[in-house]
Amino acid sequence: MSRARIVAVASAKGSPGCSFVALGLAARLAQAGLATLLIDADAEAGSLATSLDLARLEPSPGFTPLTEAALAGATVDVSAGLGCLDLSGDPPEVDGRALAELARLRYPAVVIDLGHRPARFQRELVAAADWLLWVVAPDRTGFERADRILGGDALPRVGAGIVLNRLGPDRLSDAGSVLAERHRLPLLARLPESARGARDAARRCSSPHRAREFRRPFAELARCVHPDILGGGGERWP
Repeated sequence: MSRARIVAVASAKGSPGCSFVALGLAARLAQAGLATLLIDADAEAGSLATSLDLARLEPSPGFTPLTEAALAGATVDVSAGLGCLDLSGDPPEVDGRALAELARLRYPAVVIDLGHRPARFQRELVAAADWLLWVVAPDRTGFERADRILGGDALPRVGAGIVLNRLGPDRLSDAGSVLAERHRLPLLARLPESARGARDAARRCSSPHRAREFRRPFAELARCVHPDILGGGGERWP
């Protein structure tokens, strides 16, 4: 029997690739056979519809009333087992906790792209989540910003972990281990910086997890956050 899990993906200020990680993780979970809902809840401006080449996808104005039928009607099928719900921009007039719990009933896996400017709606979604993934660019600026955010109270305290993205030549070699030790969070995945892999991921309807450079990190991340993935759960599951 499937055990539903909700994973929220957030970042410190800047552009460390929050949407990139959310999309890659959601697609990898769907590839593993779990019906997955990817929610774009970026309070600024969502980018998942563009990444998925969903030109006709319009942000949902909300749900009146909030029902399973309303959720299904607002969700766009992206590929086998993967649906996308665009709730980006101004927070809709809907309770984030109620939406998350409704999605949990319908989908074994839910991945939420929060962006880096949480408001009421984003905080409610996190409060209902099982995991909160902090995406960090491990250069000096990314490290300093992440250190401040992780030490604050911008989002509710739930089981959390760190994902390092864009491991390029300017990275701080110990950024992940320092943040993990200082904030007592597990370091769940390391994603390399790859211009070729990013170009491949930008192709029409192509998810980051398909690029050779990113296959193993996204597979490991999926195993960490969902107990139904082969070898998943483990000691790091909150």
